[in-house]
Amino acid sequence: MNETDELLSKLANLWKKVRAAIQVGTIESEIVSYKKFEVTEFDYKDGVPARSRDLRLDRTDLTFDGMDQLSAWLKQREDYREVSRDVSIRCKTDEDRGLSLVDQLMHNIPIDCEGKEGIKEYIARFLRLWEELVVDWAPKVWIEGILLECDDPQNCRFAIGDELVIRKPLPSDFEYAVPDYDRSSDHDILLNYQGSDAILELSYASKVSDKGPMDAQVMNEVDNLINCLRLFKLGSINLFYIEYDQLTKNLLLIGNRVDRTAAAKSLYKYVLGKEDKDRLTDFVKQVKALFPTTESLSEAENKKRNPDRPLHIALQRYYDSLSDMEGVDHQISSAVTCLEALYLTGEAELSYRLQLRVAGLLRFARFDDPTTPSDIREDVKIAYGIRSSFAHGSFIEEKNLKKSSDLARKVVDYARRSLLLFLQLKRLIDEDKKYLSDDGLKTDIINMIDDSLVDLSAYDNLENLVRTHCHFLE
Repeated sequence: MNETDELLSKLANLWKKVRAAIQVGTIESEIVSYKKFEVTEFDYKDGVPARSRDLRLDRTDLTFDGMDQLSAWLKQREDYREVSRDVSIRCKTDEDRGLSLVDQLMHNIPIDCEGKEGIKEYIARFLRLWEELVVDWAPKVWIEGILLECDDPQNCRFAIGDELVIRKPLPSDFEYAVPDYDRSSDHDILLNYQGSDAILELSYASKVSDKGPMDAQVMNEVDNLINCLRLFKLGSINLFYIEYDQLTKNLLLIGNRVDRTAAAKSLYKYVLGKEDKDRLTDFVKQVKALFPTTESLSEAENKKRNPDRPLHIALQRYYDSLSDMEGVDHQISSAVTCLEALYLTGEAELSYRLQLRVAGLLRFARFDDPTTPSDIREDVKIAYGIRSSFAHGSFIEEKNLKKSSDLARKVVDYARRSLLLFLQLKRLIDEDKKYLSDDGLKTDIINMIDDSLVDLSAYDNLENLVRTHCHFLE
């Protein structure tokens, strides 16, 4: 047995003795009844889990009352002091700190932690935090906007790389047990929610930081994954709920998160099938690394030349365009603003330049239907007019809403595809962050588009750059 396994066994055995002392009354405890919300019927149609639930007595268990009693009991034991010394050596701290860490662990292991291996896994994550200052996160993220199709509807899941699984909800996801005296639970929000299309199961490790909330890093990782899914295909992917495992909540004293903005329905949904798995795995791996970061946006170099600043603005406007909360006028306006952030630099004849440049770059994209550069130019022209009218207080008439909704879908998709191309063309920046011109990457791309419209060799050069650097054109 190696040193790590030996330490895990010592801590697990100490916990077993704590548990036994609770059961025989050496450590004062009380019997707690748990109630369970159990799903009795379940169906999953078009992403909406239909269910009914039943409340029943689940089990009874023991719990100790008060930290002082357990701490006093531990201080009497030589095995507590011995394992605390081992922990202090392992974590390179003093013996008093070692005693405090083991005391904290014994207080935080759930009474109903199942099996010796379950206890050891729990303890191993504590040790990793103490020794390496690393938190192992395992959040369950409830989203809407993606419909999963599998051969086995009862076990529909896709592993995306080593750290992410996307799956359909199961009846067990809606079942939970709480002490009988607990009259409220944030699970109630989840149980009453009728729009969870899929669940993301994420494995993520982050260093402990004193900057911002403890879960800030994992929240940033979740946001980047959601944003990848929004760009993979046209989809209004909404984050509704993040559920942390019990260890994470005990360890860091944080609770589950609810995103109430997801009350709006997902306007655009797409199907994810087994044929998408490999491409999505590659997509997430490559595109996630290209998103602007807080650090990249605040770099000291000339802000005008920073390629991430227009991308950051364009991404935010694209996300706005995926919601129907403020109407189709707002959708089109947000999508056009996204395109402006990418393709315009403040010259005259904005509408005309925007039409040509969007069509000039997206002619290299792969559309499912026969979409020509002329089609793209005309759609952008009409959308720009709607955006201008909306900005000046005018709205689309009722009789034109259907036609405008169809246009909105097209223009929002143009925004998505443009973002994908601009993100991937960041690869044109060399390791020394040099650009083709003094004005930065955005201006370089715009100039290449403009030149390609009138010069055949410039067209060939731009096409070659897109084919070489942009692996995702759908």
